[in-house]
Amino acid sequence: MNRLLPIFVLVIFLVPVAATAQYFDYRLEESPAVSWNGIHGFDARLMALGGVSLLSSEPFSAALNPALIPASEKWMVGLSGNLLEYESFQYWGINEGVAVSAGEPFGVRDLYLSGLVLTGSFQKIRLSVGWYLSNSYAFPDFIYHDDWEYEQYGIFYGEFSGNEHTLYAAAALKLSKTVDLGIKLDYITADRNVQLVNFYSEWFLINGTYFRKETQLEQLETHSLSWFRSTLGATFKISPRWMVGTTMVYPFEGQAERTITRSFENITDSLLHTTTQDATDALHRPANLSLATRFSFPLKSGSLQKRQLQLAAESRYMFWSDYRYIFFDEEIPRDLKNTLDLALGLEYAMINSKGGLFFRLGFRLDPQPLVEPATILKVFSGGIGLRSGPVSADLALSYYHGQAGDIDQNHFLFSGTLGIKL
Repeated sequence: MNRLLPIFVLVIFLVPVAATAQYFDYRLEESPAVSWNGIHGFDARLMALGGVSLLSSEPFSAALNPALIPASEKWMVGLSGNLLEYESFQYWGINEGVAVSAGEPFGVRDLYLSGLVLTGSFQKIRLSVGWYLSNSYAFPDFIYHDDWEYEQYGIFYGEFSGNEHTLYAAAALKLSKTVDLGIKLDYITADRNVQLVNFYSEWFLINGTYFRKETQLEQLETHSLSWFRSTLGATFKISPRWMVGTTMVYPFEGQAERTITRSFENITDSLLHTTTQDATDALHRPANLSLATRFSFPLKSGSLQKRQLQLAAESRYMFWSDYRYIFFDEEIPRDLKNTLDLALGLEYAMINSKGGLFFRLGFRLDPQPLVEPATILKVFSGGIGLRSGPVSADLALSYYHGQAGDIDQNHFLFSGTLGIKL
C-alpha cells in the first residue's frame, strides 16, 4: 500500500489541475508558445510593421508571399536573430499556475537565431531558398516543493522544450507589367519534449524502527512533427503608388511520431517499473487566405534626399474550425473557431543615393482560435532600419498583450535582421 501512495497523490494532484487548465490559458498542449497563428520574428522589418506581408524585407520577401521576391542583379543573404520573453500557464495539459503560483503565470526568456535565406534572380525567374524558425513550443520550466511535517516532502517539476523549423524554396515570375505570380513549398519539422517528475519522501515505522521511503514517478514524451505546405501568391500594381497582394496557403496532411515512457521507481528498495508507448498520428494544420494593400506617398524632398511614407494593411483568415488533433490514434476534442487577423504598418523613409534611414510602427489584432477562454492578442510594434550600400540592418520590438479569463499575459519579442547584397 505504501508503494501505491505516491501514485495516488500524483493522480489527485493532476486531475483537477488538468481539468481547469484551459480556463486560465488560451493555449492547449499542442499550441505554440505565443500565438496559435504564429509570430514573425524571422524578419525584423516585417515584425516592426505589424506583420504586413507587403512590407517584408528584401531578403525575407518570400516568407509570406513568394510573388514579392525582388528582381535584382545581385543575390542577397539575410540573417535574423530573436530575443523572446513570454508568459504561460499551460504545461502540456497541466495548469501549473492555479496549483502553485496563486494566479500568476510563469515566464521564460530565450535567445536564438531565427532565419537564414538566399534570394536572387536567374534570368527571368526570381528565386529564394532558406530556413527560418517559425514557432517556439517551449513552455517555462517549473519546480514545486511541498514540505509537510515530520520531514515528509514532495517535489514536482516539469521541463518543456521544442521548436518549429521551416525550410522553403520559392520562385516568382512577372506575368505582365502589373501582375506578379509566386509559388512556395515549405517543409516544416517540429519537436516537442516533455519531462514530468514527481518525487515523494516519507518516514515509515516498520517493526519499531523508522525508515525513509523515497519514490519517483516520471513521464518522458517526445513528439516529432513534419508536414509540407504550399503557398500561391500574387501581387497587382494598381498604380505606381498602390499595390495589392494576396496569398492562398494550403497545408498537406503530415505526421506526428510520438513516444511516451512512464516509470515508477522505489528508490529505497531499488525497484523500477517502466512502460513505453509509440504512435504515428495524422497531423493537421489550417489553411489560410490573406489580402493586403500598400500605398506610397512621396513627401517634400531636397535635391539630395527623398522622403517617403508607406502605409499598408492586411487581413488573414485562418480555417481553424476544420482542425483536428490526433493523439495516440485518438481524436481529442478541440473547440476551435476560424480567426481573422487584421494588421497595419506605417513606415517613414529618408533615402539618398548611398542608402537610407527608416522609422516604423505597426499594430496587429490576433484573435486566438480557442473558443473558451476567448482571447485576442493585441500586438504593438515598432523599429528602425538602416541602409548603407549593399548592407541593410533592421531592429524591431513587439509587445503582445492578451487576457484569458481574468488573467493578463504579456509577451515581448526583440528581433534583428541583417541583409547583404553579394
